[in-house]
Amino acid sequence: MLYAGDCGEDKGIARRSHPDLASIALHVGIPDRFAYSMSKGAIYATTMSVAKNHLTANLRCNSVSPARVHPPLNAI
Repeated sequence: MLYAGDCGEDKGIARRSHPDLASIALHVGIPDRFAYSMSKGAIYATTMSVAKNHLTANLRCNSVSPARVHPPLNAI
């Protein structure tokens, strides 16, 4: 697992963070993107399992589900 390391000290207890990157696809489902949506759903399920398994270990586990981004092709 990838840990972001110590995020600070709070009363002498080290806090750790485990960030995951999912997608909006897991929440809405995208036509013709079954495998992609399924893999992002698996990331979310893993995030929830890790978070629940490490409640007492001061490990924060979050996933981010960004939407699709269309940047202009000629942006500098």
